[in-house]
Amino acid sequence: MSTAKKLLVLLLVVLTCLGASAQAPSGDYIVPTREHNDSIAASLERLANAYMTDVNSQYEAGAFLADSVGKYKIALRYLERGLALAREQYGDNSQPYASGLVLVARVNTRLGEYEKAMELFNKALDYYEKEHDLNNFDVATAYINMGYIYSVLEDHDRAIDYCQKALVVEERIVDLADPGIATIISYLGDAYRDKGDYPMAHKQLQRALDIREKAFGPDHPLTAEIYCSIGQVYARQGDMDKALEYLMKELSIREKTLSPDHDDIAFTLAIIANVYANQGQNDKALEYHNRALVIYEKSLGPEHPSVAVINFNIGYILGNLGQHDKALEHYLKTLDIYQKTFGAEHQRVATINYNIGYSLLNLGQHDQALVYLLKALDVYDKTDASKQLDVAKAQGIIGYIYCHKKHNYNKALPYLLSAKDGFEKTIGAINTITAENYHNLSSCYYHLKNYKAALEYANKALQAGNATFGPKHKFTQQEKQNIDVLKALLKQKH
Repeated sequence: MSTAKKLLVLLLVVLTCLGASAQAPSGDYIVPTREHNDSIAASLERLANAYMTDVNSQYEAGAFLADSVGKYKIALRYLERGLALAREQYGDNSQPYASGLVLVARVNTRLGEYEKAMELFNKALDYYEKEHDLNNFDVATAYINMGYIYSVLEDHDRAIDYCQKALVVEERIVDLADPGIATIISYLGDAYRDKGDYPMAHKQLQRALDIREKAFGPDHPLTAEIYCSIGQVYARQGDMDKALEYLMKELSIREKTLSPDHDDIAFTLAIIANVYANQGQNDKALEYHNRALVIYEKSLGPEHPSVAVINFNIGYILGNLGQHDKALEHYLKTLDIYQKTFGAEHQRVATINYNIGYSLLNLGQHDQALVYLLKALDVYDKTDASKQLDVAKAQGIIGYIYCHKKHNYNKALPYLLSAKDGFEKTIGAINTITAENYHNLSSCYYHLKNYKAALEYANKALQAGNATFGPKHKFTQQEKQNIDVLKALLKQKH
């Protein structure tokens, strides 16, 4: 064997042991440390061009850089080089080429290039379907990543469907206690969580945790992944203390085994930040979000969807603190990334347009606020009934601006009436938001000199205000005064 081949074999053995937490001859699992991973990555970068000239070597190098070090853009270079070699040596209708498509697509998924990733996954699946070979790891990998992408795109039913397809394939080719199968089960649990089916999410994640703990022990980084997922379910259920317990445990393990700029650490920091925000600990939330933002921008680049999510969350907290100018800066960064990633008609773009409009309203920029709110409403109007509350909120604020800021009462009225219908169907008549919309309707009818309708909605606002704000609240007291004025006007009219 040549010196080059010996070095290559030695390097790949180290990669397998450290990168995949492989089982050592003694039966113990080797946990990669941050220093080991960084050192191996540097060595790999230096030696790859000289010694790794075949398809498998390029694939191994790229997979390690992506999975163990988080250097996705560098990994993509090796994988695309391997893919080109596979096409040259075996043709584009071959198993090595199909495997390369899956590897490249996986990295594109991590980089947020979802459309490109889906195209490559589907090409690989086309090959395996033609070959009647759907029971292999490439197919399972394609399915599970496609499930993840559908989850990001908020198509939760399809996400669950593809995760289940991946699980069916994996169960045919590995033992049910194999640690690898836990990855798919945990993705399935995440998909159920995103759909809001928390009992099923807990069931799947506990199953995955049992497998990982049995294989690796409780302090292994692969076990830590499940802690993070379980923590997120508890957070969605409102049990923030339990969520923090799991998330902090996961973060501690991650920080010991990954490089400080790895995107998995940023992901956990961001989840912890959201928990602190839900507890009202805004300073801590901003601290963790900003730590996550620095890592994401360094590891994934400033245009990645994960960077957009962090900017959105920071903007939301700043908006709640009344810092609407700073919130607007973060929202605009989010909008730019979301439009490039999801397109102008996506729900996420509608939501960020709504938040931008709300920030501009609070900054007194009413015309600009209307531009963004109407964009949000245009997308919301095309969505299913589950977004009816979002539609009503947008309509309500648009109606408010036309009524109180633009004094165009005829234009305000249809928006406020549509908002009323939406609020009553989704959150009911006895709610602070509905109460404020009743007040706006009363005010609009008052300026249109329809005092009878104005009195009707003032009474509804008072009833809702009494039940929600309380009888001594400023809103309720003001509504009582409005009712007295309207009754006097109706007496004069008669």
